[in-house]
Amino acid sequence: MVIRNIKKNVLPLEKILLISDLDDTLTSSIPIYDRVLKDVFKKNFPKNDFSSFTLKKFKYDGQDIVKNLREMTAAYGVSSKDYEQSKSLLINDAITDFSNRLRSGEKVVVLPGVNEFLEKLSTNSNIKKILLTGNPRPIAEMILTSVSLDHHFDIILGGENGIDKESNLNNALSLSSIFFDGHTLKVVLLGDSPIEAKLAKKFGFVFIGVATGSHSKKELAEIGAGKIFSNLSRVDEIITEVLKT
Repeated sequence: MVIRNIKKNVLPLEKILLISDLDDTLTSSIPIYDRVLKDVFKKNFPKNDFSSFTLKKFKYDGQDIVKNLREMTAAYGVSSKDYEQSKSLLINDAITDFSNRLRSGEKVVVLPGVNEFLEKLSTNSNIKKILLTGNPRPIAEMILTSVSLDHHFDIILGGENGIDKESNLNNALSLSSIFFDGHTLKVVLLGDSPIEAKLAKKFGFVFIGVATGSHSKKELAEIGAGKIFSNLSRVDEIITEVLKT
């Protein structure tokens, strides 16, 4: 967990907490992850054949890294015992490999509209932003820093501890008291997966969905949680949804 820019008692009466996903919502780093995980799996489980591994075979979005790694390794014959013994090493190796790939020139892609959307939100002192991702936090920080988005987020919560999205969402809400001192606030969830849409509906939060991942606008809209966009390029319209009382 990383907490930045903490300032208490400076917000006007209307307070907004934006909680955003990362991969396939703000950025695309899946091609890098494909190569990272394939190499890490081969290194740690040399007796198993990961030659056909690709993330496209799995429903990884909206889940934490620990659950994803367990499902992925199990699909290639790794036992629960072997996985548990190697779990921490897998995550550490993935962090190291991801860092090396960024340093060697592999690129994270910022999705359409993201820069302008975050820049405009950052001019409003009413809004605090938390990044809630299934990535290991160090990888999330690397991704954000590599594309100069890191300064937009006040708190970063990752999935390296195996905490499911709902529990981590509750953690984010608890941490928001740093900024809001327990006052009532509007919570907006921004994401690309049905998991985030369902959580928004369950908690009564505003949901802004983007069909920039593996789920269509229709899939996200069927959950009935909020407004769905192709991406974040309709900046003014989406910000209106964020600010709407």
